Amino acid sequence: MQGRSLLPLLRGESPDWRQEVFFQVSESEVGRGLRTPRWKYGVTAPDADPWHDPGAERYVESYLYDLTHDPHELFNLAGHASHESVAAHLRARLAARMQEAGEAEPRIDPAPAKPRYEQRQVMEGEERA
Repeated sequence: MQGRSLLPLLRGESPDWRQEVFFQVSESEVGRGLRTPRWKYGVTAPDADPWHDPGAERYVESYLYDLTHDPHELFNLAGHASHESVAAHLRARLAARMQEAGEAEPRIDPAPAKPRYEQRQVMEGEERA
């Protein structure tokens, strides 16, 4: 398991910490994800067997939640054109984190397009929140 010492925090120092958490799902499916203060983004490997495959070459976007406006994760925004730039940004960040953890560069396919609904367009810069 990779990690960092918490001692600087206990000493009252303020080290430069990442503002995202990289996580792996492996009980019911093979998946990876990121959680930032605002977004929760996850991908799954539809062709992988969770009992035998620790990872996969191909993943598909499964969910994207705006935790600021939907803290209970009721509205999955993956596949909605209004959040395409957010998904692209998080997709790149997730692929980088997977490689940092020792995995091969993954192929992450965007979620299938969903019909438009009344969700506001994300403004430039919000994908980095």
